[in-house]
Order: sequence, then C-alpha cells, then structure tokens
Amino acid sequence: MFFALASLLAFVSVKAQDEPCSVPINVAVSDVTANTARVNWLGGEAPTTDGFEGDWDLSFSEGDEMQISIVFSTMFHMLLSAQQQDIDDIDTTISVNGMPVPVSIEQVGADQFTVSGSFDMELGGMVDPIQFHFSTTGTLGTNGLSIEPATISESTMIMGQLPLEFTGSVTFVQPTALPTNGILTIEIATIQVNGNSDLSVSGMSLPNAITVVLTGTQLHATGSLAIPGVEGYEIQLINTVTGEEEIVASNYSHYLFYDLESETEYTVAIRTICSGGTYSDWSAAVPFTTLEGSDYPCDTPTDVAVDQESQDIPFSALITWEGEASEYDVQITSGGQPATFTTDANSYNFQGVASMTYSVRVRAVCDGGFTSGWSAPVTFNTPAAPQPQGIGDVMNTASESCSIYPNPATSRATVSVEGLSGKAQLSVIDMSGRTVMTSTIDGGSAQLNVSKLAKGTYFVRISGDQISTVRKLIVK
Repeated sequence: MFFALASLLAFVSVKAQDEPCSVPINVAVSDVTANTARVNWLGGEAPTTDGFEGDWDLSFSEGDEMQISIVFSTMFHMLLSAQQQDIDDIDTTISVNGMPVPVSIEQVGADQFTVSGSFDMELGGMVDPIQFHFSTTGTLGTNGLSIEPATISESTMIMGQLPLEFTGSVTFVQPTALPTNGILTIEIATIQVNGNSDLSVSGMSLPNAITVVLTGTQLHATGSLAIPGVEGYEIQLINTVTGEEEIVASNYSHYLFYDLESETEYTVAIRTICSGGTYSDWSAAVPFTTLEGSDYPCDTPTDVAVDQESQDIPFSALITWEGEASEYDVQITSGGQPATFTTDANSYNFQGVASMTYSVRVRAVCDGGFTSGWSAPVTFNTPAAPQPQGIGDVMNTASESCSIYPNPATSRATVSVEGLSGKAQLSVIDMSGRTVMTSTIDGGSAQLNVSKLAKGTYFVRISGDQISTVRKLIVK
C-alpha cells in the first residue's frame, strides 16, 4: 500500500504581452521510469545582486539526495497479519534534484537578518502534499552570513483521515557566502524530520503505528532572486505517438508526472505565467522516453477480446478482458485522437460506424488513482453498411459527391450531397458510437452547429432512400 508513497516522494490561450516575462531556461527531464518523470527548469534571467536581502527562488542541486524510512510498529504488523495482509517496512534513497526551496532573507539590524523558507514534498496519492517551513536568524560577518539552526513542525494526513505529525530541524553550513552574479547557494548541513501517526483500532490504541523519517546531509539549494512579474509556470506535455497534449500549472520550477505510459516518447516545454494573465513564449521542447514495465503494483489486463455481436447499424461490439481491478480505462482509436472511457466492469459495449478500423486497449485503475500499463492493442473492422433498396445510380452519384466543409470545423460545418433530390437523415456519432446530434438534409445541403461539441473526431452518417454513407468530421 505504501510502496507508491515511497516511490513517488518528491520533493484558453492568451496573447503574450509586448514585453513578456522571461522564457524558462535549462529545462531538463530526470528520474524517468516506466510511468513517471520529473521536469526541472530555471525561471530565466534574474537581476544581479551582491547582497543577501530579497526573495530567492532556490532549488536543490543535481546529485543531492534524501532518505526516507517508513516503519510500521510490531503491533500494526500483527494487526495486518491477522487480516491476512502484509506491508514491509520501507527504506529508500530519493533524488531531490530541482525540488524548490523558496527563501526570504530580510535585514532587521546592522548585521542581523531573518532567514525563512520552505520546501514542498509530494507524498503520493494516499498522503496529502506537505510544505515544510523553517524560520531562523543569521548574523553577517566578514566571511558571510552565519545562519542558526531552524526547527520544523508540520502535519499532514494519510488517506485524508489519519493525522501524521512531523517535527524536525534544519542546520546550515557556516557561513553562507555572498551571492555571485546574482546566484545564491545555501549549503544545508542536515535535514532531519520525524513523523508519527497513532492508530486506534477497535478500541485498541497503537502509538507510533506508522513512523516516517526523512533525512538529508550536505544539500545545496541554489538559485536567483525571484523574478518580478512571474506568477507561475505552465508545463506542456505531448505524447508524440498519439499526439495527445496535456498542459498543467505549477507555482514552482519543477513538476512530477506520475501517470505516463511506459515505453512511450514524449516532449515537454515550459512557459512562464506573467503578471496580468499573459504568458512568455514556450521554451524549446525537450524529448524523453519512458522505460518498460510499470511502477505500480497493479496488473495489466489480459485476454482482451472483441466480439462483434451485431452487423446492424450501429455496429455493436462487446470488448472483454481479464483482470481483478475495480475500475478500467478503455481507449479506442480510429485514425485520429484516441477516446478513453472508464468502466467498473470487465467489459465495454462499443458501437461503431461502418467500414472503419478500430484499435482498442485496456488498463486497470489502481488504488490511489494510479494505473497499470496498457494492454496490447487489439484491432477489429466494422463491415460496410448495407445498401438500401432501389438506390441504383443515384446512390453511387450521391455517395461519391458527398462532402463536409470546413473540415476540421470549429463552429459550423456544411454537409453537401450533389445529386440528392429528396431528404436524408444526418447523424453525428462520437468515437464511442454514441449519437450526439441528428438533423435532416433536404435538397442536397444541411448546416451542422458543432460549436458545443467537444474537440475530437466524429462520424457523420447520411442515410435515406437515395444514399447511405459515412464521412469523418474533425471538430477543433
């Protein structure tokens, strides 16, 4: 249960303004696994300074590491064993490269300063994120700023209901040297944080049932003065295999993606959210490829099969698979953007359109919201639509001269069928086979209002005494 906690520990469009804030620099991807990747960057050029005072955007340097130890008490182990469950204690080392450490240094006397800061930790899906704060004093001497040890006292929750109380301390290498060319490095000698959680089960008290210890030595938090006009960052992730795009926001110069597909190529780019709701340009895209396998204890579905139950229109297919998860994602693709649907059964009833090739794959949704790897894709074809009686030459002429424009469409699309003298029924069908719009074409032309449809690929089915055909429509 707590494997995910340890492995995940970490620490529209608006026109750019005339003088946008800086484009992020030094974008790098690290800690790439089968399903996760960490992205780090710097916020652009900052003003130079020779003094300590100011708000500093620092982050831990490459090579810095922290250790996490999660220990379950003997009584808790006995309780789990009685319920035929077992959780091993965890002891692991984790990179903190790029983890943000915002620090504020304020002069309060001739040689006296206050030094305060924080660092964020993402503890996985079962534990609420936590921000550790510290505040202390420093004395300016001939060699730099000597910073006193600082204490930490924070709390968070396990699974939203079990309190986890942290206490600890941060000590600093003495003294901290003056910034050089606007870059400050604070050398942290030690970070020691202890967290304890007490349990009460069936009236029985279990003190220190779960103990979490975080330790680090010789860490280097390096960075520049906070840049005026920066309100945060947007991270653009593109799956280069499917073309899917995801944009997320972060207040800090790092982000952890934890739900990536294994063995998949991605690119990532960063832009700054500037004051006034404007944006910088995107940074150059950085490519990376996830590894084979899965990071999470959740089995990939097996024996995916497609049974085409009906040859009638719409064509019905029952997709089935083997697995023990309580929820699954089903992804169906037909030459465009994939459509993903969620079900709590080991089957999905899909309705498609005629003369199409579909590809389907399935993944399990695990505890904590994580997912397994995707199953191998299964491809199937729907047969051609049966021709209505009495079509003759008019059917052929109408089918060959049927067009939709503009395509892609954003608000309205015109369906035109040359040679159609009577009426025909129009149906707009999404990738799941669901009819989302119906209309009538009369006299060879009809207007479709697609402004309220979600972006993606649709199929327009035109059927009547003189025609039966399907055309693809893309809404963007």
